[in-house]
Amino acid sequence: MEAVATEEIVCLPPGLFAFTGQASFDAWTIGHALKEIGWSRYEYVMAHEQGLVFQRIRELVDAFPTWQHRAGTGRPAFDERDILLCLVVRQYMKVTFRGAESFFRLVRRELRLTRVPDASTMSRKNASRRFLHLFRRFHDFVLATLPARKATIATDATGFGRGKRPWRKTPFPYRAGREYVKANCAVEVPQRLILSPTLTPGRNFESGTFEKTWDNIPSNVIPTRSLADSAYSGQPCLEVARRHGATPFHALPKNARLVRWPKTERQKMVNFARHWPNRFKELTGPRAIVETTFSNLKELFGDRLRCRTAIGADNEVMAKTVALNIRIILFRELIAGEAS
Repeated sequence: MEAVATEEIVCLPPGLFAFTGQASFDAWTIGHALKEIGWSRYEYVMAHEQGLVFQRIRELVDAFPTWQHRAGTGRPAFDERDILLCLVVRQYMKVTFRGAESFFRLVRRELRLTRVPDASTMSRKNASRRFLHLFRRFHDFVLATLPARKATIATDATGFGRGKRPWRKTPFPYRAGREYVKANCAVEVPQRLILSPTLTPGRNFESGTFEKTWDNIPSNVIPTRSLADSAYSGQPCLEVARRHGATPFHALPKNARLVRWPKTERQKMVNFARHWPNRFKELTGPRAIVETTFSNLKELFGDRLRCRTAIGADNEVMAKTVALNIRIILFRELIAGEAS
């Protein structure tokens, strides 16, 4: 592949991710940057997207610190870094394990694979607890390469199904089935980076995982504001956001009661929403970006899981989130690097 062999080094500007709670990097600022550098640059990036993404995944996997036990006898084991790269690229390509094996044999030299794993090996490794641990560590490693920054965090959940019926078209009572995996995610707004995915069965409530999701936010991210829907408007969720230094602005149910002398976080938020409704609506509006993130995730990498085991399904979701984060970071580096 000519695109994979392209060698291009783009440095990350120091202030690219130095955002504040009010800063934004939306489509308008991207369009302004593209006008300065020329639309031909954008066309080049889109035409070479696969090669650039594969090159970045290879670089991150090579730099990822891990340890692998190798037996002294028997067949030599596959390098876990190569398996990790293949599983992430497979989600990016949105192909089956057999289709991925065929593709990797074609681009083995470009991806610098020591050995091409067969479909059975990738499927078996993808269903192991060892790779569930590696995926979580690799997800944190990718985000740890970014500089420290303040950020607005939006929390929500979406689902992935192992059957033919997707999550969106499944009635709410049937989402509790075993074939669905719910991803409870803390998303950086408006950058659309998935900071902390917490995977649970489809029957679990979103508010019960809010604390765990926020506790796993990378240390180089300083939350300044918490956005969420009414499912997270309970007092425990608001206290978690306050404990992390963020001001909660969660959507309220219609039956929320106004208290004249507010004491708890929920009462204070209800008081603010009733007295300044326009300002409250303006502050909670960016929460919709988390829905855009989920839409991009499923549109790019699919919302159907091919693995039938619970661990394999979790690994597939983690691979999707890693691939999305790498793609977003790479595109921002290319656009902002050339614009500056």
